[in-house]
Amino acid sequence: MTTADGKTRAFWERNLRFRTDSSWAGPEKGAPALMPAGMMGDRASVIFAAPDEIAKTVEARC
Repeated sequence: MTTADGKTRAFWERNLRFRTDSSWAGPEKGAPALMPAGMMGDRASVIFAAPDEIAKTVEARC
């Protein structure tokens, strides 16, 4: 996972969750939010403003 400020953090695929929140409390369109999860900091949720943003943002890299 690489954030807008250029910081990179590795997560196992099964520890990274993709969610949407189109309410007033969700992230702005085009600016997904990364929220830490799990007690050990090894999990995270990426929250998008709409479902169609997920496919536009996620790309596979090795």
